[in-house]
Amino acid sequence: MGKEYEDKILKRLDALIAIMLNSKVDESNVLTKVRILKKAGLDYKEIANILNTSPNSVSVMFAKINKEK
Repeated sequence: MGKEYEDKILKRLDALIAIMLNSKVDESNVLTKVRILKKAGLDYKEIANILNTSPNSVSVMFAKINKEK
């Protein structure tokens, strides 16, 4: 495997671990999970797949996150 591929895998694993840790604190807050995955560099389609939701829903959450900045 190439270094770039390994980095992508590690980034996703870090994001999933963070979500698992946060899920005990706030299971219903999908926006928090989207925020973590976005910070890990995943795009809205990848996040939608991980969270089992539509890409459109994640896109809307991206807009909310961007407004917070």
